[in-house]
Amino acid sequence: MLYSKQTEWQWSTTLNPYKEETMKHLKFALSGVVVVVCLVIASSAYSQGGLPDTLENRRVAAERYLTAVPPAEIIADGIRELAALRPVAQREEAARRMRELIRPDSMSRIMMETLVRRFTAQELEALAGFYGSDVGRSISKKFGAYNADVWPQIRAEFARVLRELELQSRSR
Repeated sequence: MLYSKQTEWQWSTTLNPYKEETMKHLKFALSGVVVVVCLVIASSAYSQGGLPDTLENRRVAAERYLTAVPPAEIIADGIRELAALRPVAQREEAARRMRELIRPDSMSRIMMETLVRRFTAQELEALAGFYGSDVGRSISKKFGAYNADVWPQIRAEFARVLRELELQSRSR
């Protein structure tokens, strides 16, 4: 079966917000933010001088990026976004529990390893430069609200597509 209530990733009082699947959705959402920003600044990254793409240069540039965009801020934004999906009366408790359960060191390590694996030194320098700028910091602060606005609509559209696929598969 292609469609079920669980595939919609709806936050009802019966779903546990601390399951591994929830964290996968958070990682997906956060990686989406990075991808969008990379696409926006890609032309800037390629127009700058050529930084040799070595593993060490990638690590240095990734550290610079993580200084401009601290993992603690990304984690806090993610917790806020996930807690906002809970009923109002449960949000504070959900956020508190997530803060207790999350492992910041692990998240930071994952971010560093993934940045180094997925981006060139030049791309990481561009990200660090952008997010280190006043405009980049301003945009970064707005991404939580942007995600809160856009992701429910995107999930609803995917849920609609899954329902349509299910209806089509039943009629065959």
